[in-house]
Amino acid sequence: MKSFEHRDIKPNHQEKKSLPSVRVKNEVVFVNSNIAYPFQIKEGEETNLGLFITNPSENIESDLDLGIDPMHHRSGHVGKVIFKDNYNNIYHDVDLKGMGLIGDSVDDPTLRAFEPSIRPADENSAWGVWDIKKAFREKDITEDLATSGVRTNRIIGITKLLEIALPNGEKISIEKAKERKMIPEEFEPVIGIRAYRMRERIQHKNEKSLEVFEEAKSIIEKELGKQLSWEEYAGLFARTLGKNLAKTHNVGYWHGFLSAHNVTMACEIVDFGFGEGSKKIDDLPPEQLNHTLNVDFHDAKATALTPLLNKMKELNLISDEHQSYFKSFETAYLNEIRNKYKDLIKPG
Repeated sequence: MKSFEHRDIKPNHQEKKSLPSVRVKNEVVFVNSNIAYPFQIKEGEETNLGLFITNPSENIESDLDLGIDPMHHRSGHVGKVIFKDNYNNIYHDVDLKGMGLIGDSVDDPTLRAFEPSIRPADENSAWGVWDIKKAFREKDITEDLATSGVRTNRIIGITKLLEIALPNGEKISIEKAKERKMIPEEFEPVIGIRAYRMRERIQHKNEKSLEVFEEAKSIIEKELGKQLSWEEYAGLFARTLGKNLAKTHNVGYWHGFLSAHNVTMACEIVDFGFGEGSKKIDDLPPEQLNHTLNVDFHDAKATALTPLLNKMKELNLISDEHQSYFKSFETAYLNEIRNKYKDLIKPG
């Protein structure tokens, strides 16, 4: 593998797999001035984080091996690197979204790179790539949330792709990719460079589950400056999730797909770019407001917090009594949410 510009990046040894990637022509269109990022990224110039995934081959010299996971079909883990934002939040993980399509097949469960392709159900979107409009929407939302103290991922930068790499390492222009029906005609593919306190999601399938929990607890302990028992970690997670969801709603956003895949082990609510249209509560029709807020509230408890607690129980870290944690989540949310929304929420 070629040397990388930031030698402090360390591979995540908890990654099950990795795939090579090659640098493609790109142009940076956004750099986040609120983050003390450790990379050389400048608007209007090319960044060597403009990478596209390929399959292993003796004919391909990888610019950087990216960690891959079956839960992420178009993002790869750059590695571990510690840096801060202007709110003094500390981040430990960086990934790239829109760097190609990862998957397997019925005949071969091995994860590998595939060519991007237009989605059959939506000719305006494609597998493996990220459109510039969605990338900037997620950037705008996460910046608003971070300003209000919500734990979420941050977008360090966005770089526009001028070409992509095929699984065999061949590079083709975006125009050629559109001619070959890999990318929709109106689509502008970009790579989002994203920062996390901890990228690992609750839903990730990882054989080193205990190590993942230990890392997550260690990150929280360093933030707090004190050690926690496992029960304290679970209780803090429940309260933090409730408080952060309420803050998200107070700022004026809804998520719409809160699950174990969209909450990290460091209790960050992520992937606000999911779906189409506005994520602003004020843009919801009045008849949808009640339903939308309650879906977020109950999804966070049932499909994010519950799987976390179940995993902890399987590892004998906590007992099988979850009601106190559910109550902590509900109380934290209701204490934080604005009065105009509070009466709409139906706990239980």
